[in-house]
Amino acid sequence: MPPHAEAPLDRKTAIPFVTLAAGFLLALVITAWEFVGLRLVDRDNPVASLESPPVPWGGLAGREAARLLENRWRLDPLPAAPALLSQLGHYPLDPWRWLLYSRIDWFQQHDPSRLREQLATAIGVQPRSRELRWQAANLAQSTGDADLVLDQLALWVADAPRDSGRALFIGSRWVDDPGELLDRILPGEEAFLIEAMRYALRSHSMALAEAVWQRLDQPRAADDQALADYVATALNTGRPQLAMAAWQASDPRYRPGDVPAGHFGLPLEAMTSFAWNLSMRDGASVELLKVDDTPVDENGGAARGGLQFSNALRIAFDGEHNIQLSTPFVRFPVPEPGRYRLSGWWRAQGLTTRSLPFLQLYAESSEHAFSETRQIPGAEFDWQRFEIEFEVVEPNEIFRLRLRRNRTEAFDRYIEGQIDLAGLGVDG
Repeated sequence: MPPHAEAPLDRKTAIPFVTLAAGFLLALVITAWEFVGLRLVDRDNPVASLESPPVPWGGLAGREAARLLENRWRLDPLPAAPALLSQLGHYPLDPWRWLLYSRIDWFQQHDPSRLREQLATAIGVQPRSRELRWQAANLAQSTGDADLVLDQLALWVADAPRDSGRALFIGSRWVDDPGELLDRILPGEEAFLIEAMRYALRSHSMALAEAVWQRLDQPRAADDQALADYVATALNTGRPQLAMAAWQASDPRYRPGDVPAGHFGLPLEAMTSFAWNLSMRDGASVELLKVDDTPVDENGGAARGGLQFSNALRIAFDGEHNIQLSTPFVRFPVPEPGRYRLSGWWRAQGLTTRSLPFLQLYAESSEHAFSETRQIPGAEFDWQRFEIEFEVVEPNEIFRLRLRRNRTEAFDRYIEGQIDLAGLGVDG
């Protein structure tokens, strides 16, 4: 053999080469067959393409015909189900075709038990697909079977607390009792109940809010979001007595009829739970601060027997905005009709405009035309006491105390400085 001649293939080398070549040729034939099969799919009659598939094993042609069946099965529903089932025999792990088969079978059989099993099959193939579970819930609604709908909604929302409100909205069409609705659809975890409480606030449903409240661990922390939403729902739906009971459970210093959290001893993030709105416009901010001062009366002596408060709410202005202000404000109900007096303390430092802030107390009821204001004493003053007398004309009437400031076009329209409020309370 010449020194550079190639050695002939021995038998051990030739067999794998032939096998590889045969495999390559087979793959080429299958690919070509799949390509031709796709071209032969009858787009106007996908059932026929499923009954006599261009490719014996179904292949891409079968999957395309099954996809086309989504929008055309109603043209000939009787053979559509067995044709699709034959395709699923080739590709049993296609959840969307199982869902389609469930829809077609329901159209023909109207059997809720069969549909339940078929939906379980579809979801079992791809259990993590929320879109699949959502489509299954929609299909269940077309049956008119409340149990099936609620079960499918429970599957859809099981790992998505943020969709609790949407699930409850749909479920409320099928069951009236809020407690049953919660138990049938939502898991018992707190994350779902918190979202359910938020939905109760949005939908103005005190019945749902109470049902959620009964399922939450008690008492709630003062800065708890569910507490804030429960209180707001109670006040917005004319059930302020429930808000007062919740405040008592979360803040031992609160008494019904008083200004909730008027002692300012709670964290700033907890104030929303006590019906405070502290959202501020650009150019203004709020903070809580410790106060060591002892208030004095007009003669310089200790006021009211040396009464002291240790916390205050500060509203600060940056001097770069001409603010129209209506916050902060607090809403508070008073249980019994009668005459009352709201009192508190305030001081100001470095206010730079003649359009000064002022306090307004008014009744929220449209049937009680009460509104009273207190003008701030000046641009710079130490702690001073203020009082506003008011009358409650119906049980559990709700009042609102807010700090206001009107926009002005004067040369000193930009407001700077700060105001502190402390020791807010109501006396009978």
